[in-house]
Amino acid sequence: MMTYTEWVESLRRASFERGFDEGFKRGLEESLEESLEEGRALGWDVSRVIVVRQALRRFGAQTAVKLARMVEPMSLEQVDRVSDAVVECDTGDELLVRAANGAWLPTSSQA
Repeated sequence: MMTYTEWVESLRRASFERGFDEGFKRGLEESLEESLEEGRALGWDVSRVIVVRQALRRFGAQTAVKLARMVEPMSLEQVDRVSDAVVECDTGDELLVRAANGAWLPTSSQA
């Protein structure tokens, strides 16, 4: 059984081994789907896996892999704000900046 930290590391390794092509994105989506079920069984905080999955679908694999490492140490409140930021941000880079700041920075449309 894999821990959340081990899962994040496996995503990172796979991203460098396979690159960020469309095939990898599909594989990562499948891995995230499996991880949701596995995570529940292992008692992971599934909200972290869900926010990474949302980022993958909206901004791609590079952003999702970076975000997975960023949300690991966050409180649930911060993870909730990052989840909101996935919807509010226009780019993956903007999402990563918001996540790095605990998702507190407003988007340009909110400023």
